[in-house]
Amino acid sequence: MSRNILLGFLGLLTLNIPQVLATLLAIDYGSEWIKASLMKPGVPFDLLPDKDSKRKIHSSVAWKHDHRLFGSDAYDLVSHNHTCLP
Repeated sequence: MSRNILLGFLGLLTLNIPQVLATLLAIDYGSEWIKASLMKPGVPFDLLPDKDSKRKIHSSVAWKHDHRLFGSDAYDLVSHNHTCLP
């Protein structure tokens, strides 16, 4: 009898819990690639594309004069200009 009352009380508590609708940004930092995903309630998640519409971003940073480069721009600079390497 007391078990039924307890289960009924817990059932009423779960009806009064408000739903939280939030958006989540997930970032996977790898040693060679970075991937980012945006997750929204009710929408299947997908990987976010970079400026070149690619889903994977190189994990690299480079400096050229006063400019800071990220991703494929940094990777291309270093791979084509070996004088940047120490």
